Amino acid sequence: MIGPNGMGKTSLFKAISGRHPYSGGCRSVSGQMLDHPTAFAAARAGIAYVPQDRKIFPLMSVQENLETVFACLPKSNRTIPDQIFRPFPVLLDMKARRGGELAL
Repeated sequence: MIGPNGMGKTSLFKAISGRHPYSGGCRSVSGQMLDHPTAFAAARAGIAYVPQDRKIFPLMSVQENLETVFACLPKSNRTIPDQIFRPFPVLLDMKARRGGELAL
């Protein structure tokens, strides 16, 4: 989505992902309607909000930061898919590095 500052882009994405209240409309994922779900319910349905800034856990490793995304899934499904590292292959070598040390 593209648009000028203050037009509601962030609010829209937060509402879709269950992180912000909304007053109307409906959402569906793969044909399944979602009726005002929480962020947890939206994540289980495959919807997530990832901010563009550095909102990571600086004391946790890269691996642990990535695993937090899957916290709402059953333990058997909490694996990080290989395609996550394709755009940033250097993260494979840095999986044990703390998130706050990535810029170093």
